Amino acid sequence: MGTQRNGYRKETFILSVDVGTTSIRCHVYDKEAKIRGTCTHKVSLLYPEPGRVEMDPEELWQSFVTVVKGAVQDSGFQMWQMEAIGISTQRATFTTWDRKTGHPFHNFISWQDLRAAELVKSWNQSCTMKSIHGVMKVLHFFTRQKRFLAASLVVFSTQHISLRLAWMLSNCPELSKAVNENSCCFGTVDTWLLYKLTKGSVHATDYSNASTTGIFDSYQVAMVVDTSTGTGEEASGWGQLSLVGCHRGAELKFSKVTAAGKKLTLNLLVQVQRDL
Repeated sequence: MGTQRNGYRKETFILSVDVGTTSIRCHVYDKEAKIRGTCTHKVSLLYPEPGRVEMDPEELWQSFVTVVKGAVQDSGFQMWQMEAIGISTQRATFTTWDRKTGHPFHNFISWQDLRAAELVKSWNQSCTMKSIHGVMKVLHFFTRQKRFLAASLVVFSTQHISLRLAWMLSNCPELSKAVNENSCCFGTVDTWLLYKLTKGSVHATDYSNASTTGIFDSYQVAMVVDTSTGTGEEASGWGQLSLVGCHRGAELKFSKVTAAGKKLTLNLLVQVQRDL
């Protein structure tokens, strides 16, 4: 693993960033998977009201920048020697932001947040859910397909993004307006970091994070060609996401779902090298 610079070959490394609930850390790995540099920064959690847990998106981004720079400095190497970057994040934590300005409409709503507890309880006890369970049991009996069995057992929890997002749409007028004007982006922590790293040119997530939204069909995993760009890149079938039962007819721009490991390395590291 190496790269050519100024006529001679230099050793290169891999950056690995883990964004957890209480801390964010970055390691620099060499080709033998040995840690050559590290940096850790505490994640600030906000508790605006009992049961509510949030994080400031801009502060999280700055913490990300801090640990990346700190780990590279600790390694004693240069940023241009970082050949790739891997990002692992806490899941089921989300935010929304203006597509044009990149300004968040609200803080990250943590997976620990309980503001939608009553909405969750209401849905789980509703006739709609009972009907869905009944129909799915019948379909499973006749087809023996596991997806119908799963649907017959599913219940909402406060850790599902879907109902916390529905709560935000009902209680954040600015967000609701942006959704109706089709000027809103939605994403989990990884989506936000990729968006910032690429100056808004990449709006993406992976299957693991998408599965926590409650609006991604893990059985179908239907990937389609993104005809809007003509690039032939894979995109999620949820390109324009309708939130049924929340804002009828309103659409929320959802991120492309890229296979884990799909190479965004070049774009990311150019941004890291220039701006971090």
